[in-house]
Amino acid sequence: MKLWIYLALLMPNLAFAGDWGEDWGTMTWGVPLVIPSTPQITKIDYGNEEIYLTVSDSGSSPITSYTATCTDGTTQYTGTSTTSRVTVSGLTNGVGYSCSVTATSAAGTSTPSTTSPPIVPAIQPADWIAVGGNVDFEGIPICALVLINGQRQFSCDGNGRYDMEVPVAASGMITVQVFADGFAPFNQIVTPDQAAAYPVAMAQDQGSRSLDVGATYAPSATEGRLTVSGSITIGGTPVCALVLANGQSMFSCGGSGQYALDVPLDQDGNVTLMVFAAGFKPYKVIAD
Repeated sequence: MKLWIYLALLMPNLAFAGDWGEDWGTMTWGVPLVIPSTPQITKIDYGNEEIYLTVSDSGSSPITSYTATCTDGTTQYTGTSTTSRVTVSGLTNGVGYSCSVTATSAAGTSTPSTTSPPIVPAIQPADWIAVGGNVDFEGIPICALVLINGQRQFSCDGNGRYDMEVPVAASGMITVQVFADGFAPFNQIVTPDQAAAYPVAMAQDQGSRSLDVGATYAPSATEGRLTVSGSITIGGTPVCALVLANGQSMFSCGGSGQYALDVPLDQDGNVTLMVFAAGFKPYKVIAD
């Protein structure tokens, strides 16, 4: 019995598995169970409303679980894993969280790791999602150019339908822009969940001002194509607008209102130039 007390005082982090004999004078020893040492966070990552923490193996007795605790200073969030990579979910994108990790074995739980610097969860820019919906005006399908986070498609299948894969912005949001002749440009920033099935209701253009569109047409180096270039202004002031010509498009948003497109001729040998800008009447001209 004295030996047991001595060992317990000498090595407080050891929990011995064994059974005392009936006379309390003998002991059947098992394998000592060691409380895990403090884990070290070796890798930090994040995703949409989640934080991922990877820790080093404590090197002590077999670990049964790791528990990560993250806090924004007000609320604590936890995640548990049987591997060294722990996920903490249910967080808010754009908010900083400080995190620590503990390791647990049959002997008990370690002290927490050093607290991490604030980690801000967000959707990774590389993430792509499927978006779709219909473009209409008072229930009537509209043939329009749909531009979403740099990807484009026409809703001209007769049902006003669009479906495409788009990248998620660094902000975690999706910007939906829709342009159609005779209608006000549509612009809305939505969440990825909203964008998955997002109907677009167009409104008749209320702009009374007309854009000053300069256009020069020159032969392209490729047969059957033309180079269309010029500037978009109003009273001499450059305007940021969407320029669309025979399926090719760009924005005149470089500060000078300039644009230049190399476009194919249509089946009649013409170029249809269209320009859209918020607050202005849509511009359209067919050049032969």
